[in-house]
Amino acid sequence: SRFEAYATGINWGIYSPNDCRDLEDMNPRPGGDVYLTPMNMTTKPSDGSKAGKQKDNANADETTS
Repeated sequence: SRFEAYATGINWGIYSPNDCRDLEDMNPRPGGDVYLTPMNMTTKPSDGSKAGKQKDNANADETTS
């Protein structure tokens, strides 16, 4: 159906919610012009480091007391 296609398009960042609302002759909603990006879709950093790896441990979770 159209709405399944819209959901797929929104989830993959092809459409914003307001793009789909416009296709259905609906008014835009506040904040509806955001394009989503799947969390598991990344690119390799140009410096050769691994994607998502922290360069320092400043934000590491400390579990010792």
